[in-house]
Amino acid sequence: MFMKQLSCAIQSILLLHVLRVSAAADTDSVFDVPNGDDEQGIQSRSPSCKNNYEWAYSKNPALTCAGVQLIESRRIQLCGDHEEVQINCPLSCGRCCEDDPSYRIKLFSPNGFEFKSCEWLGTSIRSKLEWWCDTRNNGQFVRNACPKKCNTCSSYISSSPVSTPSFQPSLTPSTLPTDTLTPSMHPSRARSSVPSKIRSSGPTSTPTMTKSVEPSSQPTDKDSNIPTSNPSEVPTTAPSNQPSLKASSSPSSAPSSSPSALPSTAPSSKPSNSPTSSPSVSPSETPSSKPTKIPTLYPTLPPTPAPTQNPTPSPTEYKPNLIMILTDEHNFRTLSCYRDYLVSKVGRKSTDVWGDATRLDTPNIDTLASEGAMYTNFYTVAPLCTPSRASFMTGMYPAFTGDSALNHGAMDSNMKTFAEVLQEERGYRTGYFGKWHLDGEPSPGWGDNGRQFGFEENKYRFNRGHFKWIDEVEGNMAGYSIEDEWRFEGRESKHFTTDFLVDRGIEFIQRSVNKKEPFAMVLSIPDPHGPNDNRNYYRDMFNDRHFEIPQTAKKNMKFNPAAPGWNYFDLEEVPLDEVDNFVTEYENKERWQKVMRQYYGMVKCIDDNLGKLMRAIKDEGIDDDTIIVFTSDHGDLLMEHGKVNKGKPYETSAGIPFLVRFPGTIPAAKVIETAHSSVDFAPTILSLMGVPVNDTGVDFQGADGSEELLSDPSQTILTNMKYEEKIIFSIDSGKSPVWAMAQMGWYKFIVSKNGAPYLFDLLHDPDEMYNYADSYLYTDIKNKLRDSLTMALFEFDFPIAWYSDNIYFDIPACYDKRDILPLVGDTISRCSDVGTKIDFSRCKDQQNIRVHCGESCHACCKDTVGRMIVKEKVYNSCLELEADDACTWGKVKTFCPVTCNQCEEA
Repeated sequence: MFMKQLSCAIQSILLLHVLRVSAAADTDSVFDVPNGDDEQGIQSRSPSCKNNYEWAYSKNPALTCAGVQLIESRRIQLCGDHEEVQINCPLSCGRCCEDDPSYRIKLFSPNGFEFKSCEWLGTSIRSKLEWWCDTRNNGQFVRNACPKKCNTCSSYISSSPVSTPSFQPSLTPSTLPTDTLTPSMHPSRARSSVPSKIRSSGPTSTPTMTKSVEPSSQPTDKDSNIPTSNPSEVPTTAPSNQPSLKASSSPSSAPSSSPSALPSTAPSSKPSNSPTSSPSVSPSETPSSKPTKIPTLYPTLPPTPAPTQNPTPSPTEYKPNLIMILTDEHNFRTLSCYRDYLVSKVGRKSTDVWGDATRLDTPNIDTLASEGAMYTNFYTVAPLCTPSRASFMTGMYPAFTGDSALNHGAMDSNMKTFAEVLQEERGYRTGYFGKWHLDGEPSPGWGDNGRQFGFEENKYRFNRGHFKWIDEVEGNMAGYSIEDEWRFEGRESKHFTTDFLVDRGIEFIQRSVNKKEPFAMVLSIPDPHGPNDNRNYYRDMFNDRHFEIPQTAKKNMKFNPAAPGWNYFDLEEVPLDEVDNFVTEYENKERWQKVMRQYYGMVKCIDDNLGKLMRAIKDEGIDDDTIIVFTSDHGDLLMEHGKVNKGKPYETSAGIPFLVRFPGTIPAAKVIETAHSSVDFAPTILSLMGVPVNDTGVDFQGADGSEELLSDPSQTILTNMKYEEKIIFSIDSGKSPVWAMAQMGWYKFIVSKNGAPYLFDLLHDPDEMYNYADSYLYTDIKNKLRDSLTMALFEFDFPIAWYSDNIYFDIPACYDKRDILPLVGDTISRCSDVGTKIDFSRCKDQQNIRVHCGESCHACCKDTVGRMIVKEKVYNSCLELEADDACTWGKVKTFCPVTCNQCEEA
């Protein structure tokens, strides 16, 4: 073993020397790190082909291996110029390929778990080997831990940032990003960080989508084709059988990454995802059809421009229409397409959380999934109305959008929305209908108040409020509560808010079609947000249903296991031995049953109106040319974990539905499990509509995910990371932010000012009950998410650091568990009972108390090996904390009891 490690070390050093020589460049670093490192700057030398996850850059502790690979341009520069990065992050830099000798594949067997090394893969037949290598196991993808056995070494080496691939843009001062890694976070900095709106100075020379437009044969008067709002007359667009896909799943349909595949000409027709639309092009040929895009799921440098050509002018640019349906506070479990997916993944018990009899069918929303793409890991950037909506509109994180970083704040007037890009640069007709919530306090705030943000038609836009009825009298708008139903007797289906807004949206579509103008419309429906009530047709629709309180609420209320410190109950706290009776009584109350029955009714009303909208689109003859997006600003826990509404990182609060349909372009019935967030929407939708993101004048912080919609999501282009390894972030943006989250695939890492960090494994624990952050089986995945979240806190100014003086990024070595104690007998106790209900002497006599309550029992005194943030500064060891006299903080004393001299009391 020693000789093998020595050989690997020698090879690594030789390779580093060769690569550094070949990568010599005359560019200046734009990062807050020096060009090269002195001997003291190199803290450790990793002899194996494995990232050192405990490493942080000596000149900037916010930079870790995860930060190195977070942005492609940063990875290229840091790995090429800085020896300390090269040595500690060989995998992130793509410099070597070696099976990890410490990695173990976790297998299930009748006798429990078995753990196999990478060598075990050599005993598998080829088909089984390929299956194993593409599987995530024991905290990471097997192919990443065992690249030699999986034969993926070429992907690591070929993506080495030093031996730059032929399709990688050259690094020049004009193309390098201008962001820095200065770890400074403060509200004043966030407010001053709002980017200026940069207008296009004129037409761009970038490729555009074109399509020949035939004269419309549709009659101009479509009023007779608009279905009524009465659901009994609404034609339901039920899910059809999956049509034959227009895209092949064969490798030939994957986008090419050669230089010749870069955009250089304007397509002459609507883009197609069929193999014939993306022919292979040799270096000597010029693409003449739809240009192959380079995906930007991970922010990258602009592609190298293709040679100047004189493309043949096209008759007209192809401009697909866009309809974005944005609901409010929508739990994705209420959509049958998501329910069916979850049942297939985690079983019915963890899916039907309100009971077996609570199935709700949403056939029209399901049609978007069966005829388009369904995202199963889509998250709001912040589970609150205002910051989420600001990020949807701008592609920026909340701190960079003005006062909209906090709920009810106003978005900065110089922000540029995706609608403004479409309006100014592509000539789109734009409209916004419904709840806006980005103008600050005014309520209801009808119209634009001089703040259009690119939405020229906004008469039916209101800033705040959840009206159940809307009326227009002589051009003046008014909203009414459910108690005003008497005003609309006999015409409820015309004035109930959801019906009213959809009808106005259909009229906008008809006007746009008649004028032959491409359109982009946001239909922002304020339901199923409370108050929970409906018009008559839906009010009694689910009265025969009985809704249970989710089991997660019962378990968390009994602290078996306990809820994380960032959660609190909306149910009354009762003694632990009375929880079962209390929950049963609450469940049988009419108030709870009404909340759920009316919530279901609101969802059903939304689904019926979507059917009406889709029928209108088909009647206008624009179905194939219209992108429909269905999503929500955030979720609603609906009593999961004892909590209602939003604001938490749990799945049905931070997780949201996201469906997109574009017939003939997006393959039907596509399921995307990659993590995405609302900050990705603007760059993704613009790219999907043929707008080059780099030419919008906006430096989007979200990622362009359009390539994944159009191609095989398993393709690896530009980086050695796969789509399913993409990391997104979600944050608390309340008045006193408590938590921040990093999500990748099935794993969710959460830090909080209220206690220890949490790591959820959503595949094995879909109810989000157990913390895997201190399990050695999850060390690698935890460290990767921890490092990325540390980096994002500084890069995107997450507000938790503005309001919290210290945050644990690792669980303290001596820490009381919050669960009930595993004691024999009827007594139910917790660590907080030590010294009162539980005598200190029992700490010495009973090991389970001593282990469970190491801090309260003074039975543990050792420093934590891990990371803390104290006063906006990252510390990776107790020695660093001691050097800065940080032991005055209580949390630091818990984290480093030895260093802070706290062991004398033991």
